[in-house]
Amino acid sequence: MTVTSVPEQYGRRYRPPVRRAALADGDGTRLGWVWTDDEDAAGWAEDPGPLSGPGEGAARVRAGAHVWTVLRDARARGEPASSLLRPELYAPYLLGAPKEADKPGQIGPGVEEVRRTTQDL
Repeated sequence: MTVTSVPEQYGRRYRPPVRRAALADGDGTRLGWVWTDDEDAAGWAEDPGPLSGPGEGAARVRAGAHVWTVLRDARARGEPASSLLRPELYAPYLLGAPKEADKPGQIGPGVEEVRRTTQDL
């Protein structure tokens, strides 16, 4: 089999700062972050924290697959990376308010803001 084309994707190399938004399931469990540098890079960063219960690992993988599909489709429509943190793109998941960070999966200053944002969904 010969692959003749692959879908165009947003870049994965980013320039700090990035904007990221917590992605949560319907129960408010944070599964990870959708991020963009508002130029040409965007992606998914799975929550690196401990799993809160059985099945959360699989839920994080499903959420990541959903995000990558959304990003692929948005790129195919020609949407700029700066437009990717719109909550309606990620339904049925919940997307919190975007926050600035130095890197997509950063744990450190601001993590409590992300948790509060997710709880407010």
